[in-house]
Amino acid sequence: MKKVSGSVRRAGSRTPGKAVAFFGIGGCGGRIMETVAGEGRENVVRCVHASTDRQEIARSPAPLKILLGPMSCGGRGCGGDPDRGRLAAMESLDGMMRSLDGTGLVVIAAGMGGGTGTGCAPVVARALREREHPPIVVAFVTTPFSWELNRHEISERALARLAGHCSGIVAFSNAATAAAVPEGSSVGQTMEAVNRLLRKASLGITALLTGRPGYPWNSGRWARSFREACRPRGSEGHRRDAGARKRG
Repeated sequence: MKKVSGSVRRAGSRTPGKAVAFFGIGGCGGRIMETVAGEGRENVVRCVHASTDRQEIARSPAPLKILLGPMSCGGRGCGGDPDRGRLAAMESLDGMMRSLDGTGLVVIAAGMGGGTGTGCAPVVARALREREHPPIVVAFVTTPFSWELNRHEISERALARLAGHCSGIVAFSNAATAAAVPEGSSVGQTMEAVNRLLRKASLGITALLTGRPGYPWNSGRWARSFREACRPRGSEGHRRDAGARKRG
């Protein structure tokens, strides 16, 4: 187990990177990251887990671990408050950027609607995109269950902030998945079904982005096609496509 700490130059990598990183934030992001590491993909992907909860970090199987906001949160989490999550991210930003040096593709995994992932993910994405040689940044996030009424608006605001700094976002709807579970299922069965589909989705995305071992993701035509396909939301291309759909 390796912990990342200390201050580094925030500008990041001096040269374009080639490594692929799976960066799990908070409880949900950590569970997604564990799936990738558990399937042996850590030989292809750099797995990092960042959290404001000291116990969560201690249990994590990630090779790289970062305790976020030790001063602002004290290792006790941020109580579902995204503002505290954002402050913790700013406090530990140098350590997070250090763990992602040399990357050409970063997958940020987090749950939207809570505290740590919601507050931290947009901060990380923005810092990566502001590097001298920014990597491609893709977010894989979960959105709240239907019964988490107070979290939906928080989730939407966080997704809007995140979209401004990512090449693409894959949103896994917990509400939609739970609705597909057979009627009469217990809460435990529903959660098990959601987690099972989430594991499959995270492995599928990782395999898609990294390819086979020994074949770098950013080689040749594949990388160029991926860069063109994953345009940031709000780009000229996105607006042209939206206009064409309206005219149609």
